[in-house]
Amino acid sequence: MQASRVMRLLCVVVVGFAALAVSAYGDGGSPLPAFAGCSPTDPQIRPLEILVACGDGNLYISALVWSRWSRTNAVGTGISHQNDCQPYCVSGHWHRFRVTVSLSRPRACRSGHLFTRLTYVVRDEPKDGVVITRRETLKAPFRVQSGCP
Repeated sequence: MQASRVMRLLCVVVVGFAALAVSAYGDGGSPLPAFAGCSPTDPQIRPLEILVACGDGNLYISALVWSRWSRTNAVGTGISHQNDCQPYCVSGHWHRFRVTVSLSRPRACRSGHLFTRLTYVVRDEPKDGVVITRRETLKAPFRVQSGCP
């Protein structure tokens, strides 16, 4: 009876480690790329938030839900928070928009396998009825703008 419990526990541990390996390596190939953004020393897989404006924090994306994270690209949706800096940033007003985020160009960097491009597309209809669509692609990590830290 005791040996049976030990075997079950061992099976649970083995399956748990296998699940971790699959989540880190995707379909069994090379490790999944992480994303560094403003923190080249702290890359993450499937971050919940991304700070885009590293210097002043006037643009960030939160509530990210990733529908895809593979060895070649990642796609997710979230909420963009942007300060309009009118009349200047300290007195500016924050606006929230739905956003689609795409990560691409995985590269082998010193700190690991990283996505080196972030594209975000903001498309929303504020209260005044004007549809806003904006697309921007940035090199990541953002502080070094080199594509690899």
